[in-house]
Amino acid sequence: MKQYLLKVWMTAALSLLVVGGVWGQTAPTVVSLSPADGATGVPVGTTLSIQFENPIIANPTGTVSNLFIKEGSTILHAYASTNGGFQKNYASTTEITISGNVITVDFPGDLEEGTEYTVEITDGFVYDAGTNTAGVSILGPEGWSFTTESTIVNYPTIAVDGLSPANVATGVPVG
Repeated sequence: MKQYLLKVWMTAALSLLVVGGVWGQTAPTVVSLSPADGATGVPVGTTLSIQFENPIIANPTGTVSNLFIKEGSTILHAYASTNGGFQKNYASTTEITISGNVITVDFPGDLEEGTEYTVEITDGFVYDAGTNTAGVSILGPEGWSFTTESTIVNYPTIAVDGLSPANVATGVPVG
């Protein structure tokens, strides 16, 4: 019986090591977002970045994980992380880069003025570089959202009724 229990325990332990990493390992932890979650007045030329507690790597597996930049429910930019790299439209992209513990998204062009954006990241988009543990999921509207600056100027409205002298009046004294 002892040998059977030992075999079951060893099989379970090996399964955990292969599938989920070593006990006590945790997924990458987000330290900061730029722009900050809920930020307003964000410049339209902003580069997005996520700082993690530890160094990270792109998803090293063949499974695809995604990062979406959305306006409402419309996906404006979609990126995939798979096989240790990043893709956009099924081609390798340099719009997403990792440097140590920071992932940066620098997509071409500017964001629209006065628009709320949401960033959605699926599980496994990045992995902890030291433990090879799958990481972060920032989902939906409750996840990471920000609003860009608006340069629309609201000029005051001038009412034309009540002008004195009345519009197109004749015989108005000068001075």
